[in-house]
Amino acid sequence: LLQIKELPCIPIPKRTNGELKYSNSIAPIYNSKTTANLVCNLGFVPIGPIETTCINGQWQPTLGFCQQSIIGPETSQVFIPGQCLFELPAIANGNIRYSAENILPPYNSGTTAVLICNSGATPIGTKLSTCINGSWNPPILGQCPMN
Repeated sequence: LLQIKELPCIPIPKRTNGELKYSNSIAPIYNSKTTANLVCNLGFVPIGPIETTCINGQWQPTLGFCQQSIIGPETSQVFIPGQCLFELPAIANGNIRYSAENILPPYNSGTTAVLICNSGATPIGTKLSTCINGSWNPPILGQCPMN
């Protein structure tokens, strides 16, 4: 009987201004179902997915990157460890409503973001994300395709 084994993944290229943390540390080969998390350095925020999983030789989804936080001198906010310093990616044909009183980031840990589709669009996928210790979980909301 032929047994089909899933392909392992190669290491993800190093990220500038951040580090990768793998769920298992048997480098340089990562078995299927291994996860990798992007942790950005202080003063940098993640753009795009912060977690990826090895699925049959491919990391999915493609991991994001760390970008310098845009905090100008006019910003008088005090940043508390664990805050989400950025908004979730915008959704075509929809809006994201945050539970926080403040309209702009940073958002305190525990803040929720809800996907609300425009009239004529139906939500597909994740409709709720929560700020947990500085990261949105999940990092991307669903979509709002037009009917």
